[in-house]
Amino acid sequence: MTSLKYSKPERIWLKDHPELDERWLQDRIGEINGVSNCLECQAC
Repeated sequence: MTSLKYSKPERIWLKDHPELDERWLQDRIGEINGVSNCLECQAC
């Protein structure tokens, strides 16, 4: 069995980031919501 290793998340600031912006963040949140919606549907 593979053991899990905790790694502390790295804090990033979107305000001055050259590649990541609010739209990117909204897309990531949408992906997370989509996965949770799929899991809810499978439980039905």
